[in-house]
Amino acid sequence: MRTISITKKITILNTLFMGTLGIFVIVFVTFIARQLLLHEGEAKLRQLVYNNAEIIYNSGDNFRINFMEKGMRCAVFDLDGNIIEGLNESLFYLYVPFLEGEMQIYENHDRTHIIYDRLVNGKYWVRGILVLEEIMENLQSMTEIMITLLPVYCIASVVGNFVILKRSLSPINDIANTTKEIHEGTDLTARINLTTGAKELYDLADTVDDMFDRLEISFELEKQFVQNVSHELRTPLTVILAEAEFATSDKLGIEDKNESLEVIHRQATKMTNLITLLLTFTKIDSGICALTRKPTDVSELLEEICDIQRKIAPPDKVFKTMIEPYIILDVDGNMIIAMATNLINNAFKYGGDYVKVELKTINDNVVLYVKDNGMGIAKEDISKIWRRFYQVDKARSASNSMGLGLSLVLEIAKLHEATVDVESEIGEGTTFKVIFKNMKLE
Repeated sequence: MRTISITKKITILNTLFMGTLGIFVIVFVTFIARQLLLHEGEAKLRQLVYNNAEIIYNSGDNFRINFMEKGMRCAVFDLDGNIIEGLNESLFYLYVPFLEGEMQIYENHDRTHIIYDRLVNGKYWVRGILVLEEIMENLQSMTEIMITLLPVYCIASVVGNFVILKRSLSPINDIANTTKEIHEGTDLTARINLTTGAKELYDLADTVDDMFDRLEISFELEKQFVQNVSHELRTPLTVILAEAEFATSDKLGIEDKNESLEVIHRQATKMTNLITLLLTFTKIDSGICALTRKPTDVSELLEEICDIQRKIAPPDKVFKTMIEPYIILDVDGNMIIAMATNLINNAFKYGGDYVKVELKTINDNVVLYVKDNGMGIAKEDISKIWRRFYQVDKARSASNSMGLGLSLVLEIAKLHEATVDVESEIGEGTTFKVIFKNMKLE
């Protein structure tokens, strides 16, 4: 059954169901109709006998009865069973005893007879007989018609259901074909773009298209990531090889060789930092980056970070702090150091001549601000700055920035169930906010 399409499966099951239902309906209708006709026939037979009995009762010995109606016959007998009025006595089965007011059933030659007797004036028996098959003729004809029409009904049901199902489920084929096309090919831009179909299938197609969009973006980001890593590694390697070759020259003096060694050391350090960051991201992405959380005086920790940053800050930068004391959070201190350091370094590199760090409590939340008065970030670029290796100004790629700092800040915030927000205006500056919600310890 696995190779049979869902349309055929549903059609087969529907055919079995409709066929069974049709047979059940025929049997049920026939049974109910038979019971109704039998009940009605008995009532008519009782009425016929009763009317004739009334005629005899009111006429004395000079009477004439109604001895035949559709499917029924009636006759009058004396107490010895001799016929007085009516049809041939052989039609009334006199060997069936007379019973006052009782319905009797007699089977003869595959025919069913219902017999009803009434005693009148103490000397006449009025007997009525109903031949069941005669009143059932219409029912028999109706049953034969229904049995004849049952195959037509089943075939029409099969064809109709197959057409409707095939049309209704055709979008599933579109989804399967598009998915197969993307799986077997290299074109990730293919989409289902379903325009017609049931709401459920339309929602499914729309969801699959959204999934393809995300996959395409993920693949593009992965491709860009590999290219960026290659570039970031190739650049210092090229410098190292060039400086190493230059340093091996016999014509160089000690001073030039030392300068080459310093360049090699700087580039090797840059590669080491890049690899360390990449390993950190790998641990975070794989979920094995365990935090060492403990109650930490974040105010004191941030003061120490700012003291270090103030010493290495560019001389043209005004660096200010406003740190609320004694803020205790359950955090990983080393991670907080990495987060704050990256935010401050980012402000030094891309801000203007002013950088300010704030830490304060707002309601039950603790908020870290890092502000600068630099060129700002365009609104369309704010959502992109968290991507690894992304740089708003591509000209900055020549600097020591690798475009990984803000990505690391975001990941550290997520590990601490904190959120990061950015407010920026072109030409006015940027403010980064890290919000630790309901984490302050008393």
